[in-house]
Amino acid sequence: MKSHRLPALLFAVACAFGGCATTKVLSTWRDPSVSQLSFRKILVIAPSKDPSLRREAEDAIAQRITRAQAVPSYTIIPENELGNDQLIRERATAAGFDGVIVSRVVSVDKEATWMPGMWTGPYYAYGGWGAYDPGYMRVDTYVRVETNVYSLPDDKLVWASASRTENPGSVRKLVDDTAAAVAKEMTKQGLIPPA
Repeated sequence: MKSHRLPALLFAVACAFGGCATTKVLSTWRDPSVSQLSFRKILVIAPSKDPSLRREAEDAIAQRITRAQAVPSYTIIPENELGNDQLIRERATAAGFDGVIVSRVVSVDKEATWMPGMWTGPYYAYGGWGAYDPGYMRVDTYVRVETNVYSLPDDKLVWASASRTENPGSVRKLVDDTAAAVAKEMTKQGLIPPA
């Protein structure tokens, strides 16, 4: 029997080696009084119920920031204080931070798509029976991330975005793709200079 699963196999191989994650910035908001961002020291916050995911995400975001000193929040804010905005603000201001980036996952959705099979034989039974590939279900994962940039010590939201990543595969891939898409959008808007 002949099988026509080659396109599915090629898709799986491409995802494994090339990464199929795609991130799109869906919407942004910008404080009209801000023309360009120039922070010296940025606190990176990626709230999560899982402390190891929080650390991984904050480290990955901080590593991508090259024009300022970026510090993951887990190094100065314990888990039990993460929900206390006032305390976070006080700690950040006292430590000399002039910017805060908060990046959080707001939703994870799965979408199933039926990929139809193919008939591999003749349209009639002459010469033997053909084979039918019944197809398969493909499940895509869509992760929406909200990224907010605050200016300290005036505690002011200066930029915000909502992005969506399709099939990220890992936390690192999600963070890298989201950070790249957000940085590209901020560059396009003139908030940060090109790399």
